[in-house]
Amino acid sequence: MYPDCIRKPPGDQNRQIYGAMTWWRAGVDPPEMLFAGCPRKGEERTTGCLGGVAELGDGPRSGDATGSVATSSRERSGRIAPVLKSWHRWHPARVLDTVHLRLYWFDSSAHSPPTSVDNAQETCTRGKPINLTSYVATMPTKIALLGSGIFASQFYLPVLLKSAEVDLAALWSRSKTSVDKIASLATASTHGDRRGDSDLKTYFGDDGFEALLADKDVQAVIMALPITAQPPIVLRCLEAGKHVLSEKPVAKDAHTARDLIERAKAIFQANKVVWRVAENMAHDDTVREMGQILRQPALGPVLYWHMRQELCVPAGSKWHATEWRTIPDFQGGFILDGGVHMSAILRVALPTPPARIISTALLHRSHLPPHDIVMGLALPPTTAYTASHGEPFAADILATRIPGDIGQSGPHGSISLSWANAELPADPDAPPPPAFTFEVHCLNGNVIMSMEGDTFVMRVIGAVGSGVTSRSWRSKVTGLVNEVDMFARAARGEGAQDEDYGKPQDALWDLALIEALLSSNGKEVVLNELVAPGGGANLVPNGVHHS
Repeated sequence: MYPDCIRKPPGDQNRQIYGAMTWWRAGVDPPEMLFAGCPRKGEERTTGCLGGVAELGDGPRSGDATGSVATSSRERSGRIAPVLKSWHRWHPARVLDTVHLRLYWFDSSAHSPPTSVDNAQETCTRGKPINLTSYVATMPTKIALLGSGIFASQFYLPVLLKSAEVDLAALWSRSKTSVDKIASLATASTHGDRRGDSDLKTYFGDDGFEALLADKDVQAVIMALPITAQPPIVLRCLEAGKHVLSEKPVAKDAHTARDLIERAKAIFQANKVVWRVAENMAHDDTVREMGQILRQPALGPVLYWHMRQELCVPAGSKWHATEWRTIPDFQGGFILDGGVHMSAILRVALPTPPARIISTALLHRSHLPPHDIVMGLALPPTTAYTASHGEPFAADILATRIPGDIGQSGPHGSISLSWANAELPADPDAPPPPAFTFEVHCLNGNVIMSMEGDTFVMRVIGAVGSGVTSRSWRSKVTGLVNEVDMFARAARGEGAQDEDYGKPQDALWDLALIEALLSSNGKEVVLNELVAPGGGANLVPNGVHHS
């Protein structure tokens, strides 16, 4: 597995990490020692620190670290990835198949920092046990970013530059002006180790897109493009043998998504490439943790739930000023573009996601057509209903004293997704209202998720006598970072331990839920009729089937 960060042993704060590293090409006998250390342009002959390079010629036949450069990891927090990424860029002609790393734990309370590998080996093996670890790592996945808009430049770009799994190899946009703009952000960024880099390839327009597809140095693409533009580009990239991570929603409507998935399946299976949909909520650690909590037997079954999102999109704001969002050529406008995030939370977190929707869609603010709010009732599959919980009344009492039918228990929910909220608060010192809350009421307690900026606020509240421990915590969002890293590993054929949280079929379900909310108009819409029309098992997320 590719080492992102080598950390200190738990509970041993006196130890520093000193890395003795060697690189060589696989299949060369004797192995060709390339260099030790981290290259910087124009410093290929510098030795003695991680910022330099020692050209060593032919090296030993094994992973021995002799001759490598030892350095304290304090300045780089133990990060090995920037070393490998920098080398790969400045030496593009050399295909590095494997990297062998040998790391020494060094007790700084007993010894002075080593100044060379020999000194490190001598110091670390005297008096203190040495914890010697070897890694075999592959190079980061070389990825092209397609798109130069807000999400590409402000969200994807920093993540790609920071990621240990990715080497950002190229950028593409529709015009030279737009690609030059995002390229300047990349080369000036301090998010990663690409500051001042000049080898980042840029492509633009139709001809540039074809050139990018022909670029064998680009292994994979991440696309952040307008919704209706993505499907044909997904197919072209897969046909060219590129791994693809495409932005959500998977398409403009369920029909288009089903057709895209069917056509893409044959291509990516034949070309042995990966296609995933970038739904960051499905990849977020906190969302997935909520799903695990709700499946714990102690909480009991889900009785009902409420999801509410209240957002404000002022006219002319940066998101509204995007032409394809302002005059959308797809259903729902902002509701589709942002609403699939909420679908993904329901899909991942709820033990029994919705199967049927009854809703209404409205437009309160004229600058947000065609709709800016949906409000609906979410119903479970018919097989999810059970008798009510608790000690039953005698059947004869119910039959004789209570008119009408006796109800059952089933995990119903309410959904309200709004982009029509007022710009609040007017008082800059007043706390803003929560933009998002998701409350799940179980038999033995409640689980509540809300968001404050880029932070989830979580609460578990145990019921009296339930034995469920009440607790609360806060956690930063992790979905975007997770989905990029997991995709990069999958593109390299690694990450067997990673689950695939970006399945296009799951993204189709997310889309179908929003389409149902937009199209119901007070009538029941069965999600399976959008996801898999024509009959068969009623497939719902998380591998659960209902007849």
